[in-house]
Amino acid sequence: MADNTNALLAALTKLTKLSTSEGLVAARSLFTQNQRRELDLFSRSTGAIESRKAGNGSCYAIKHPSVISLKVSELSPVVSGDIRPDAPKRARNIAMRRNSKVGEHGHGCYYLLMRARAGGIWRNKAGQVMDLSAMTDTQGAGVLRLEDGLDPGWSTDGTLWLVENQEVFDRLDWLEDKNASVGFYKGMLPNQLLSWLEAAPRAAKIVLFADYDGVGLMNFSRILNAVGSDVEFWLMPEWLAKLRKFGNNDVWVNTLPHFTAAKAELKKHRNLPAEFWSLVNEMDKQGLALEHEIVGILEMEGGVYTLP
Repeated sequence: MADNTNALLAALTKLTKLSTSEGLVAARSLFTQNQRRELDLFSRSTGAIESRKAGNGSCYAIKHPSVISLKVSELSPVVSGDIRPDAPKRARNIAMRRNSKVGEHGHGCYYLLMRARAGGIWRNKAGQVMDLSAMTDTQGAGVLRLEDGLDPGWSTDGTLWLVENQEVFDRLDWLEDKNASVGFYKGMLPNQLLSWLEAAPRAAKIVLFADYDGVGLMNFSRILNAVGSDVEFWLMPEWLAKLRKFGNNDVWVNTLPHFTAAKAELKKHRNLPAEFWSLVNEMDKQGLALEHEIVGILEMEGGVYTLP
């Protein structure tokens, strides 16, 4: 529905701007297929415009300009020129489209939530220090604000792990790295996070611990394209046995388009470890995906439950 509304608003705006003194606008050359469809529907419901033959093609004739003006005002309460240039993107979208999530709707900043068991010391260009492990002990987590056009230069001499599920973020007993910061994201890696990582070295090493599914592989491809080869895709101990025992076919099927696209992109990176490709090929062979919360499962070994 939002796409139809956007197409109609764009078509009516274009129609008004480009109409001749006779109210005629060439149809085929100036409007997309979606816009033409919405104009035809609008014409049938209001009679405000009509389609006419013009030479070898066709054109639109505006019959009731006031109806078109009223509809444009309804779809876009405020014209872009009347909105402050520093207004937030989503506020602009509401003013212009009555919907915060149309057009360019990303936020100007992203908050990277992080935790650490030990180490986790971050410094910026101004000499300020953030002790992430202390913040984790006292308040549960720390946060960095990543803002478009503003980079205080935060970095760490340890490892930055990125995990996509909260359970793995909440409990760090799986993490053996003694000087690590663990950042949390959901679903697809945010573009602002990727841009921030690309802009300057942020850590001695970056490790992506994603679900073993199409989305996880797509995120690995995206971060490799942004940062380069200094990114590791972490393979948990005994990943093959866990995939075969706990792998999920539904998750595999649901993320298969991402898997296929990511696999093609990842082939461009020729230095990826052989074990990583073993994982990819095994997922493909078995038709299984593995959610990475499995790293915390308790396995029975000789009558004793142990963490992997």
